[in-house]
Amino acid sequence: MECGVDGHLWKVWFKGSGPYVLKVFWDTSSAATRYFAAKRECQNAALLQMMHAAVEDSMAGSAALPIYVHPRPKTRDEARGNTLAFSDEGRRGELAGQAAAAAADGGTTTMQITSVPRLRKCYGWTKVHGHTLWHTWPAPMRPRALRLPKFTRSFSDSQEYLAIVYEYVEEGENEPAAVETAADFFWRAGFGYTLSSAERNWKSGVLVDLSDIVHASSRGWNEKGYGTRSAARILRP
Repeated sequence: MECGVDGHLWKVWFKGSGPYVLKVFWDTSSAATRYFAAKRECQNAALLQMMHAAVEDSMAGSAALPIYVHPRPKTRDEARGNTLAFSDEGRRGELAGQAAAAAADGGTTTMQITSVPRLRKCYGWTKVHGHTLWHTWPAPMRPRALRLPKFTRSFSDSQEYLAIVYEYVEEGENEPAAVETAADFFWRAGFGYTLSSAERNWKSGVLVDLSDIVHASSRGWNEKGYGTRSAARILRP
């Protein structure tokens, strides 16, 4: 059981199946002062899952449509274009039509995405009432408040909260090569990083906090947080 700025996490089982991670978000609406954490994480989880499915489909056979992206995107337009390249429309569009040019110039125009790094599985979203957290869960599992220098985060027993269910990723060493492979994928897929990006958000080479990244059409994306990153920079304390 742990908590952070966006929400409170529990290691849970559902009818004997698990373990999973249940993350309950502090904020209940998009009126949040910084960003709506539940919206960011749910969008990122859904988008990554669709990208994973698109890559699998693109490699399924000779009739499959390949995914071609800008190999070194820098701007928001390039990031958005790369994100759209995973869609059915993108795979039939302009980038897909540049495959021959990419082959001719050694891949400086486009590059094909043929694999996806290890991603944390998301099993969906749900809601949890504060009354459940405070009055039906065993005392050791009840949420603790998060006290920060300027404000405190806590749950009310009279409100309902959004939650997301993830696979449980075991603690393990963050191999630099695995982290950089994931980082390169996020970059080329159009995701930028937030200021909170840090080693604590990775386990066993897997990004476990999807609030760490921002897709190119989302609030909070900016070019300063976008680009290729080394494992040394990502895994700073």
